[in-house]
Parts: sequence; C-alpha cells; structure tokens
Amino acid sequence: MNPGQTAPRTKTFGLRVRAWWVMREVSSFSIPDLLAVVANGDEGDAASNLQHYIRALTRAGILVEAGRDKPASKTDNGAKRWRLVKAHSTGPKAPVHRTSRNEVYDPNTGTAYPLEQEGAARPDRFKKPVRSDAGAGDE
Repeated sequence: MNPGQTAPRTKTFGLRVRAWWVMREVSSFSIPDLLAVVANGDEGDAASNLQHYIRALTRAGILVEAGRDKPASKTDNGAKRWRLVKAHSTGPKAPVHRTSRNEVYDPNTGTAYPLEQEGAARPDRFKKPVRSDAGAGDE
C-alpha cells in the first residue's frame, strides 16, 4: 500500500482487465484486434504484455487457438486468433497470471488453474506425486 492509503486497491482498469472485457464480448480475437481496442498509449509494451497474458490463459485452458487471419501478403502468415472457452467466461473480473505459482487465478470463482507445460499434450508427468502413506486428514 502507498503512504496514506487505508485499504488495498480492489479495482483496476489496466490493459489486461480491458482485454478480458473484450475477450468475453467477441467470438474470436487476435492480438492486433485487442490492441486496436484496449491500448491507449500509456502502456510500456502492450503487445508483449497481451502476448504473455494470452499465452498464460491458453496454457491454463481458459483460451483456445482459433486459427489465423487471412494473410495480408505473400510473406505474412496472418495473425493468430483465440477464443474464450465458454465454461471459463465466469465473470467480469479478469483472471490473474500468478507467475510465482505457475497458475492463473480466477477471482470470480476463486479457482486457480495450473499452467500446462508449453507443447505438452498432457501435463501429468509434471504433477507432484501423491504420497501413498498420506492419511485422510493430512491434506
């Protein structure tokens, strides 16, 4: 908290919050689509920020890839598109990427989604092993 502040900030209107609002309202989107709507010029590197956020949401299963835009030229691959998985459109509060915990937290439901390893089809090998001698009350 800042000096003179009596309570932590509970509302923010940052880039990721604005992007989350757009993600919930459109059927699919690309990073250029989001930048055109949510970037106001005050952000340091809005494209990189959104790219990291979208990658985290995708690894958490909140977003899925939805193909690419039509290429604008012969050397253009077209912008990658994503869409929000309907089951994860849980409310207006933007999911938070917790890098220290390697998860995405949904403040609307209180659920934390672990991030899958990039390129891995199933993250089962990365899960902590379950102790066989753990009692029922040890959780």
